[in-house]
Amino acid sequence: FMKYQNKIKGFIWLSKTIMESAIKFGFTNSTYIYNAVRFKEERRAKVTKNKKLVTISRISSEKRIDLMIEILEEIFKDKKFKDWDLEIYGEGEEYNNVKKLIKSPQIRMMGSTDKPQEVLLTSSINLNTSDFEGFPMSILEAYECGVPTVSLEFGEAVTELIDDKKTGYICKNKEEFIRKLKLLMSDEALLEEMSINSKEFIKKFKIDKIVKDWIKLFNVK
Repeated sequence: FMKYQNKIKGFIWLSKTIMESAIKFGFTNSTYIYNAVRFKEERRAKVTKNKKLVTISRISSEKRIDLMIEILEEIFKDKKFKDWDLEIYGEGEEYNNVKKLIKSPQIRMMGSTDKPQEVLLTSSINLNTSDFEGFPMSILEAYECGVPTVSLEFGEAVTELIDDKKTGYICKNKEEFIRKLKLLMSDEALLEEMSINSKEFIKKFKIDKIVKDWIKLFNVK
């Protein structure tokens, strides 16, 4: 990369934080343009009525779905949350191992889905327990449907995807995750506010906005 840097007009990165890291390593001719959310959805999930937690993810070790199940098994012991459910969508090498961990009837493995919009529109809160993520589009897709996200810190791009306390929560550990998730599940006004915030936040990731960024980059008139 460094060998050819002077021959390349510029570098385009997929997030601001990655661009900033590249600049520190000497790639000063850098900019960033986000990937656009892959679908448009005018509707907003009825988050206070759905009472459903959801994750749409590959079921692999770095996603830590086992930890997600452990967290929800603990939360669902509280009868206050007896009307809530967790649906886990996805396939992967850890699917069978993860499924064996489930004890609560409120947690269900749903397999893969080709209709994420419909899943999200019937959900209330999106969950992420990944050890590391680059720039997970699943969070943006949830926002497009008005579904906020509660997530563990998964890497330097987390603050670009989650506006902490506005479109969801960024949690440092399991204990904080449980506390913040229970708060959001208990407070309908807060959940509704975060849902509205999520629909507003996603605007900068819309395809129309991203196309304009590319046109501006190449100075196309």
